[in-house]
Amino acid sequence: MTEFFAIMLGAALVNNLVLVQFLGVSSFLRGSGQFNTAVLLALFSAPVMIGTMLLHHLLNQFVLQPFGLGFFALVGLVAISGLLTSALTQVTRQLFPKQARQQFMLLFMVGANSAVLGAALQVAERNLELREVLAMSVGSALGFSLILLAFAALRERLALLDTPAPFQGLAIELISAGLAAMALLGFTGIV
Repeated sequence: MTEFFAIMLGAALVNNLVLVQFLGVSSFLRGSGQFNTAVLLALFSAPVMIGTMLLHHLLNQFVLQPFGLGFFALVGLVAISGLLTSALTQVTRQLFPKQARQQFMLLFMVGANSAVLGAALQVAERNLELREVLAMSVGSALGFSLILLAFAALRERLALLDTPAPFQGLAIELISAGLAAMALLGFTGIV
């Protein structure tokens, strides 16, 4: 059980998809503009990321590798991510019909998110057991959501501050992201 939490903590903090590995930065920058949007993107990306990583691992272990079809891993990954995003879109439309348009756009961002694809490809490269894949997928989703929500709150606070003209906008956001990435490097020795 301790190994599960160590893998999960390592995926969330030490190997954070956005700040350490630079995966999903476009969705991160677009989705962290407002806190409400960031919450929706975090809620939608977590099940897609976890499901994609688990299903791709199972597909890779039981279908692609035994039959020597490893070169179809990327195609399978994109198909699984697209199917999960589409299924989540349909569920969202039925549960929340008034907000379907905004949620569809967020789900489109999730479906094209390089964090989902990159994390699943990293799992596929390693020879991991299912519980390790589950720990990595949950940790990756938590890390992505944590950074997304933290930066959404930070961007709202930065809009209210009196920032010097050369640092306004994207410049101060990138400086803040760099400082957060350096802070996450401090967790390297722990896990």
